[in-house]
Amino acid sequence: MTENHEMLLNDLRSLAKGFNRSLVVGMLFVIIGHFYVVEPYFKYIAQKNILTEMLNEKEPLLRDMSKRQMEMANVMEKANLSFRKTENDIYDFPNQLRKALPKIKEVFEGGNGNIVVQSASAENIDDMYIPSNIKNYGDAVRWYISEWLDRTTVSLEKQAIIPLAEQLKGAAFFPDDKSRVAVYNFRQNINAYFGSVNPDFWKDYYGGKIPFAAGLREVVKDSFKPMQERFQVGNSQMRNKIEALKANMDNAQEAIILHDVNLTKLSKRLESLESPIGKLPIELKDFIMLFPLILAGLIFNMALVLKRCCRKRRLLWKELEQKSEGNNKQNVWQLAECWFAPPFTHKVNIVILAAIIGFYLIIFFRAFMIQVGEPSLYISLTGEKDMLTRFTFLTLYGLGGVVSIASILSIIRETR
Repeated sequence: MTENHEMLLNDLRSLAKGFNRSLVVGMLFVIIGHFYVVEPYFKYIAQKNILTEMLNEKEPLLRDMSKRQMEMANVMEKANLSFRKTENDIYDFPNQLRKALPKIKEVFEGGNGNIVVQSASAENIDDMYIPSNIKNYGDAVRWYISEWLDRTTVSLEKQAIIPLAEQLKGAAFFPDDKSRVAVYNFRQNINAYFGSVNPDFWKDYYGGKIPFAAGLREVVKDSFKPMQERFQVGNSQMRNKIEALKANMDNAQEAIILHDVNLTKLSKRLESLESPIGKLPIELKDFIMLFPLILAGLIFNMALVLKRCCRKRRLLWKELEQKSEGNNKQNVWQLAECWFAPPFTHKVNIVILAAIIGFYLIIFFRAFMIQVGEPSLYISLTGEKDMLTRFTFLTLYGLGGVVSIASILSIIRETR
């Protein structure tokens, strides 16, 4: 073998070795880079986006529910204060009535016991003006009791019963019709009790006034208690919903933090990843964006090396033919054997080369599609969409696809 033949053989062996290495290392790089970096990255980003969107949707709901719970708590507090005030007023009513009776009596009988004809709405008893149509002491007392009872119960109704009913409207356990019924029942119970007592109970303190007040307290309590219990149920349910929502949001926030940790792990995984040209000094996001272009470069490099390898092989073949060294051809092929370059030693090598090329092409278009479907890659530091960068990379991906297809067609021509 001449010196020229030996030089060609060495070049061919070097190219063959480089081609074999580029296939093996490139294949490992693509598998690890895509399935252990690119795919997990988009998986984490997609899950993080879902969780972030869920948090954005639930934050207003949590604010509304918390605001409603505070409103319910305020209503309940005011209702309880009003109820306790009403209880105290009822408890004190016998004494209040006892003090009012001499005033009423003086209006109608005067200080000397003579009957006085009252002018219309002339007298004020405890901020209540006696109507002009009342002409005697007994009717005036009964009017006073009725007026006091009406003012006391209306105050409780406005400050406690109606606000509680309004807050309970729409609740599954207390629909709107029940709210109206509760208010109506409260009035009916008070009226029914007042109508059932002896109209002249006021004449006896221990046997009339005190029992009347005690009975009235029980009626008011029995009318208020169901509303209070239903409201506490509603408030408890609202509190449980808020706690469940907060727990759900906390879990989502923890999951987002975990995804950020996983993205950091991907960055460390990228640092240990070696490409056919060595380690890539780029950040994780840059690698994700450049991966289809790197893949297109690998396909182009594979086609280029294979083409040079085939040219060297044909040139060596021609030199051996010219020097009539056909007997050395088989030895030369064995020395310069390239697993996946023609002439193929085995048909299985053709299948493997075709599978590798097909795999590269599939991974390229898969990476291209997930890149296009993830707009968050092209967000500027200010949080705005960077359409120029997106358009630039999409154009480069398109060119990469053209280069990849052209390279594959070149490989097919060389392997015929």
